[in-house]
Amino acid sequence: MLRNRMHVLLDRQRGLELPQCSDIFGVRGLGFLRRLQLPEPDATLLREQLALHDLIAQQMKAQEKRIAAEFGSEPMHRHLLSVPGIGATLAAVIACEVDAIERFNSAEKLCAYAGVVPTTHSSGGKVTHGRLLPFCNKWLRWALVEAS
Repeated sequence: MLRNRMHVLLDRQRGLELPQCSDIFGVRGLGFLRRLQLPEPDATLLREQLALHDLIAQQMKAQEKRIAAEFGSEPMHRHLLSVPGIGATLAAVIACEVDAIERFNSAEKLCAYAGVVPTTHSSGGKVTHGRLLPFCNKWLRWALVEAS
């Protein structure tokens, strides 16, 4: 929401040339936004939004460090970190939601618990696959979808 508000401020400016960068909120883009001279009241609003963005980024980094320190020594957390797309935060969510992996008899049972397998209906020799399972662990599914 904060980034959307900054995009609105930038879109209001006629003829503004944004830098060629992959992310306006990356290092290069934020440097451009800090140096940008806008007319009032947009300049004040942008400065306030940037200060809030910096504060949130600082708090997120502190929380990520705390999560990594708390969960970093667990074996399951280390295994999850080896999967591409899974960082410290998502690994902690997945590890907490799965709890003990031994409670699942097979990988299929874990996938069903996570709700990442489609429903299957079969009748009269016809098999159809439908939507994802609606009754599942929502946080585990969310973490796996975010990682993918």
